[in-house]
Amino acid sequence: MCYCANNKQAPPTMQKIIEDLKKYVFQALGLQVDVLSFDKYPDLPVFLAVAYKFYKAIILGKQYVLVLAKDPTAFTPNQIATQMGMLEKKLKKPCLYIADYLIAYNRQRLMKYKVPFVIPGIQMYLPDLGLDCRKAEVKKVKAPTVLTPSAQTIVIYALINRSLGPFSPSCLAKILNYSPMTMTRALTNLEALGLGATYRQAKKRLFHFHKNEMGFSLWKQALSYMQSPVRESHWIKADKLTIRLIQQSGYIANLSALALQTSIIPPSLPVFAIYDNPSNNKQSLLKFDILPISEGAQMKVEFWKYDPALFAKDHRVIDDFSLYLSLKNIHDERIEKALETLLEKHWKLEK
Repeated sequence: MCYCANNKQAPPTMQKIIEDLKKYVFQALGLQVDVLSFDKYPDLPVFLAVAYKFYKAIILGKQYVLVLAKDPTAFTPNQIATQMGMLEKKLKKPCLYIADYLIAYNRQRLMKYKVPFVIPGIQMYLPDLGLDCRKAEVKKVKAPTVLTPSAQTIVIYALINRSLGPFSPSCLAKILNYSPMTMTRALTNLEALGLGATYRQAKKRLFHFHKNEMGFSLWKQALSYMQSPVRESHWIKADKLTIRLIQQSGYIANLSALALQTSIIPPSLPVFAIYDNPSNNKQSLLKFDILPISEGAQMKVEFWKYDPALFAKDHRVIDDFSLYLSLKNIHDERIEKALETLLEKHWKLEK
């Protein structure tokens, strides 16, 4: 125990964010902006190529590479600032960070680091042009519709350890390898979705899942808010060093993991999961070609939103709950039955 003391709205598509950006620039500056795809860029680190979509545009006579975040919550402002510096050095052009939403505190942090950014409908900050346009009224905070990756790790931790809490941000930070601030936001996310409640004990903030939601009951209520841990997956072809690194540092995932524990036939090519994290030093060493289909590939690699090592089982196999979430949208009766069988043993432990 860690104790220190349904209908989901789909996220906006890349094209929708770009259209919102063009409308916002026109409303704020009276300028029509043409945004074009920017696919010709030098060999970037894998985590940057996966985390962002690139475009180009001219704003007030200056050409920018638009760096559109696929998941604005994936990195801290400090990490974003570092990444933008890396991109400008690689691309040899000024870069403009774009996201569909960013909380006010993180926008202030980006301004502190002098990172140009546009959050359509909210703020445009171009320090090199002396421009800072903000929406006058306070934006109403949207109620969450899904668990953030960090909040999801707390649910999985509780399920595996059969514990409802209490949990503190500092304790969870040590166990799940996040910052205390990230864990504080994750607990707020859990509470906003009605999965539990926070309270104060002395000066500490503690969180407790609802008392009637041990094991299966917690899983049943949280499932509608949980997401696949996989940010992106790719068929890859690589040199022997990269293949060996993935085999040694990755975790057996997807149907490869399911086949090891059930009667499901293993896939023709192995599937491995790695943490899609810029601080992962080994990931920066990976050099591979992404193939559109399995033909010619050596394996499939899943890039995860959280670290598969957190709950991995023996022999570097991913945990059952993350495995279920990564496969739940595959509509195959055999796979669905195998997944249910896999989880049944967790509920039997409650009896």
